[in-house]
Amino acid sequence: MEMPVPDLRERVDAATAEHIANQLPARGSEREAMLGELLKPVVASAVAACRAAHDAWGEAAAAEQRLRRAQRTGHFWVEPLQERTEAVAHRAAELLLAAHVRAEEAEGVARAVGLARSGEAWVRRNINVEAEEVFAFAPAVG
Repeated sequence: MEMPVPDLRERVDAATAEHIANQLPARGSEREAMLGELLKPVVASAVAACRAAHDAWGEAAAAEQRLRRAQRTGHFWVEPLQERTEAVAHRAAELLLAAHVRAEEAEGVARAVGLARSGEAWVRRNINVEAEEVFAFAPAVG
């Protein structure tokens, strides 16, 4: 299972901002419609991926319950159930990562579209600076 790239959201954000700057009209109702059309497919993809991951985790939980019940009752065929449970959980984890990727993509597109709608200039995000700003105000724990 391959982990998603850590800066996926920023890459999508930059690519979408560039696409908006190069392909969309500068203003007007056509621009607004096109911005909306940029969002629809990525949001739909993210929602579908999240639903698939949710359903897979439900299936994994049910498989885990069947396995535990079989272990408690001394069922003889525990090994196949255990293999099935592990396979279903592995698939659920893969779908969760896929959902994460789709959500990151949707977030990147949404940021670029939001900036385009507000008229603000697009600038590359610096996650480290943003994190420092957020945590600088957080009280010390301990």
